[in-house]
Amino acid sequence: MMKPEIKEQKIIFLQSYSEFKQIENLVHTINKSDTSLQVAILGKVTQQDLNNSTVAMELRCNTLFEPISNFGIISNPEIGDFFVAGAFATMFLQEVNGKKIGAMSMGPYSILRGLGVHQDSVNHHLKKLISGSYILILRGSEDELKPFLD
Repeated sequence: MMKPEIKEQKIIFLQSYSEFKQIENLVHTINKSDTSLQVAILGKVTQQDLNNSTVAMELRCNTLFEPISNFGIISNPEIGDFFVAGAFATMFLQEVNGKKIGAMSMGPYSILRGLGVHQDSVNHHLKKLISGSYILILRGSEDELKPFLD
């Protein structure tokens, strides 16, 4: 009789950072490690960013991901304009009836809750995003995540 293969459960970890450079440093460290962590970034987009062009932020994000990740700008009624890049970008950018899920009122909350993040953590980090912080989303096994947790 064959025994079922038991894989270590993947967990989601969210962390807020006030500076994008902090995320860049951490993601470069993750990229050099021997892990299969999935990484995504959410960040507020200011009106100045929209006026100047978001291409610079897209290029900056793409230097963090190999191969180049999905990237998109989303306008959400609660959050305002924000970008998403990385492993979970397609969830935020997926359209339902012509509207991106991330642009829907409860879209970002629902996506993060659907990934298994506790509601208190989701609420905390979405408030941080609204106030201008960047959110790093990591998904992996507890052993893979341990070296990168604050």
